[in-house]
Amino acid sequence: MKRLWKWLFISAFSLLLVSCKQNKYPDPTFRYYVNDYAESLMQYTERLITAQNRYLYEEYGDIQIVYATFLVQDVSEIADYDRVEIFEQWAPGNKDTDMGLLVLIFVNEYVDDGITYQDILEVQMEPGYGLEEYLTPTEMNMMRENYFYADIHYGIIDMKLMQFQYELLNLLYDKVYGEEPLPYDMDEFYDDMMDAPYVHEDTGSTDILGLILSILSINGLNIGSGWGIALIVVLLGFGGGFTVIKIRGGGGGSGGRGI
Repeated sequence: MKRLWKWLFISAFSLLLVSCKQNKYPDPTFRYYVNDYAESLMQYTERLITAQNRYLYEEYGDIQIVYATFLVQDVSEIADYDRVEIFEQWAPGNKDTDMGLLVLIFVNEYVDDGITYQDILEVQMEPGYGLEEYLTPTEMNMMRENYFYADIHYGIIDMKLMQFQYELLNLLYDKVYGEEPLPYDMDEFYDDMMDAPYVHEDTGSTDILGLILSILSINGLNIGSGWGIALIVVLLGFGGGFTVIKIRGGGGGSGGRGI
């Protein structure tokens, strides 16, 4: 019996080592939709995007938009990240429709008058096969130039990301599902972001967000293009602790035509 347990332990440990070697990049965080490894974003931004993108995927079952920030010393370090490999590891999007989208944001830090700042060095995007007809390289490049690289929002990464997020959602809701784009107000977002209190998040197994969305669906509430009500869901959670289940990708594949 002791020998059996010994071999079971050795086998389990060996499998653990093999799995660790297979993943060149970190696994997604519990949010999945926003993976802020560079610690560039406010909690409000992370939670809002998570609610918006999770609603889009769970309600329509196709498009799964995933963001990740990485801190690099300079542009040369970006070559260490392969967006196609990360896409395949994280597998966003329904495996049957391949409409995932991975957005990588590379930032660096600098110090000015004793204060540490971050700015965006490069943004890469990788769509799944099924999303390529709705989101062309030309469109992705224009949006990247207009919202990430442009000198707007005083260089605040949260603001740049959120305007890109709103524009991207409106484009996809319109082109894929034929829904009317909804207006947004970046000044209002900034005020909400600055006023939002920090909320302790427990990565346990009780899925409060999913429960709220289910209740809204059961009561037949029409939420238009989706991301508007997601904001309400997020705000409901600001009053206290927020417990979520770790979300995973739908198993989609990379299209290989990213930028």
